[in-house]
Amino acid sequence: MGRHAEAHDLGEVLSLCHKTGGFVSLTGTSDAIELTERVAGGDEACRLAWDAMIYQIGKAIGSMAVVLEGRVDGILLGGGMAHSEDLVQRLRDTCAWIAPVTAYPGEFEMEAMAAGAPAECCRGLKSPSAIRATRSGIRRRAGSTRSKPTGKAG
Repeated sequence: MGRHAEAHDLGEVLSLCHKTGGFVSLTGTSDAIELTERVAGGDEACRLAWDAMIYQIGKAIGSMAVVLEGRVDGILLGGGMAHSEDLVQRLRDTCAWIAPVTAYPGEFEMEAMAAGAPAECCRGLKSPSAIRATRSGIRRRAGSTRSKPTGKAG
C-alpha cells in the first residue's frame, strides 16, 4: 500500500465517496445553500468548488449532446440545486446554444420523469408550471407527506 493508503472495507469506501467527498471534502459542507451563501460572503474555497461543479455539469451536458449527435430538444435541470438562480443562469449562458435550458427546482424530479414530464416539456406539450401541477398530483396519489417544491422554472 502507498504511504497514504489505509485498509478500508467496502462500506467505509462507499461512505467516504458518498458522504465525505465532493463539497464536503473541499468546503466542509454538503449543503448547496450554505455553499452559495459562503460564496457570496467571499469564501474562495467555496467559490472554486461551486465554479468547478457548474463547469463539470456543463461538460456533462456537452458530452450528452455529442452522443445524441446534436439532436437535443431541451436541457432539463431538476432537484434542489435548480433553485439556484446562479447555477441555472450560468448553465443557460453556456449550454443554451445546444437546446433551451429549463429548470424544475424541487425534490420530486424522479416522480416527474416517471410521469413523462421531460418529454412533454421538450415537445412543447406542457409548460413547467403544468409539470409542477402533475408532480403535485403524483405526490397526492402516492400519499407523500413531503412539502411542495418552490421556486420558478423558466
